[in-house]
Amino acid sequence: MSASSHDSGVERKETISLNTLYQLQQEAPRPKRIICPREVSSSFALPC
Repeated sequence: MSASSHDSGVERKETISLNTLYQLQQEAPRPKRIICPREVSSSFALPC
């Protein structure tokens, strides 16, 4: 009997976690792409 209640608890926990992750994803701010010109130019600079 404890096994069946444990299984239902696991399924319920997974559902709650998925809903929580979805809500957090919707509330999270949009990621901003930060580019450092100095780092890019030095890393990908081609010899002329």
